[in-house]
Amino acid sequence: MDIAKNIGVRLTAELKRKGLTAGDVAKEARLENTCVDGYLNGSRTINFDELKPMCSVLGIRIMRLLGPSFEVPHLQYRAASLSDRMTASDIENTFLQLADFLPKPASVPSVPTISERETDIQWLLTEVRHSVEALRKRFQTTEALYDAAALAILPISAGSDAFDAFLMTVGKRAVVCVNRDKPPARIHFSLLHEMAHYLFHKDRDIPLDILGDDYYAETIKAEVVPEYVANKFAQQYLIPFDLAENLATRKIEPGTIGALVA
Repeated sequence: MDIAKNIGVRLTAELKRKGLTAGDVAKEARLENTCVDGYLNGSRTINFDELKPMCSVLGIRIMRLLGPSFEVPHLQYRAASLSDRMTASDIENTFLQLADFLPKPASVPSVPTISERETDIQWLLTEVRHSVEALRKRFQTTEALYDAAALAILPISAGSDAFDAFLMTVGKRAVVCVNRDKPPARIHFSLLHEMAHYLFHKDRDIPLDILGDDYYAETIKAEVVPEYVANKFAQQYLIPFDLAENLATRKIEPGTIGALVA
């Protein structure tokens, strides 16, 4: 594959991952549509004055694009807001430069595989429950679980209206970026949510922005299963299933839930 074709493949993959079209890039980069299309199909001679604004729109460094190896983290941007997309892109570029210095887990805590083609709510809940119960016996706190996984946490200030957290992985290297501008309880939940992605889905592309709308149905769409599993994992790690069931089936006096959870 010649260099122009190779760059075209990389650019096309980035467009898809960032949730952009060729027209979006042309407009934001102030280039002709034919120019952008030429780069995407590998027919245009490389011109740094054209390629640089395209890379800026896509949030990738031009030398990374042109480098011999072009690793792509398992992170899909899809319909993320512009500010979230650019923030995550900046973190991603830095992560790819520093990933070799991140701790590499000797052994990641094992969990049973949960089929992403299984969309029955009760089956998913049962599988998540078994995984959480097994892990909680070994790691009673979120800190202990993260220490065991040697999973790095990167706190960033992205604003209260930005994303909660996301997992970024390349091979065995990984980091969880968490928005420290969120409330403490939400941060705690987000850390467990991303840990679930790391344990169950680290080889799958996970969107930065997905939010399912069918969590209370009897079945859910296959593409929502990873988010559903991660949410239920976090919920059950914070409040074990048996306790949650007891709270739901008997009257609890105001002010006593905190004591029961503790």
